[in-house]
Amino acid sequence: FYGGLQSTARPSHSCRTPYSDELLEFPSAFIHTGRPAMFVYPDSRGDRQSYQYINLADGTLEIMIDRTERRSTCLAEFLPELCQEPPSPFASFEHHIDEIYVDRNQNGDLTDDGDPLVLARNRGDQFHLPAVGTILEVPYASGERLPYGVRFWTLEHLDDGLHYMGTSTWWGLVRPAGGEPVLVGVVDANVDGLFDSEGSSAAESDVRDFSDFACVDTNRNGGLEECAGYPHTVPPADSVSSDELFELDGRTFRLVVSPTGHKVEILNP
Repeated sequence: FYGGLQSTARPSHSCRTPYSDELLEFPSAFIHTGRPAMFVYPDSRGDRQSYQYINLADGTLEIMIDRTERRSTCLAEFLPELCQEPPSPFASFEHHIDEIYVDRNQNGDLTDDGDPLVLARNRGDQFHLPAVGTILEVPYASGERLPYGVRFWTLEHLDDGLHYMGTSTWWGLVRPAGGEPVLVGVVDANVDGLFDSEGSSAAESDVRDFSDFACVDTNRNGGLEECAGYPHTVPPADSVSSDELFELDGRTFRLVVSPTGHKVEILNP
């Protein structure tokens, strides 16, 4: 039967990506040419805006980034040591602040989705880019809308696109055919909002080429060290892909993961 899995997505409002963007390439948003007339955007307050969108699962989420350059107003709002050029060791931003508006309910109106996410970057952060996290309700072809955690970060040039990584896993107990329930966790390794995708190749520099995978507690110790090494090793050596055969309790089973990730079956081969 289906396992009742739980999302482990958690929002983070002050976090850093685990990789430099130069070391591991994550997906980036698509850029609109100009301001699309078919969407409703909030009034801009900053010096520059960028209109973008991302695709997750079976839906598209529109995004507006409103960037305020801080060079002219920093001294009026912050201590002088935070405004030095180049920044001092105490600097907490790169003289610009980004407000990120997301059309969470996908109604084409970005003014009714709550406060924007706020992000600022320290010029000295070369290998750990500050990011801001949130949980989105992602639509699936089944008609379900399910939570999906993401972290966003911007680069110096807005036209490089808003970068993002997934932070959600689904985990819970699943009963094998004719066996006792076992702990399973599933990971959307290629950050497309689906949990059963096959990667195109094993290119270690681009997560979009990774295959999604699951961790099965095959030694039944209550943990999922079967996926030790993630995210540095993708997929982990002892992980299981959807529709793959694996050994549990001396028997061979087949794992089936739904696109949403929150339904898993462990079947006879």
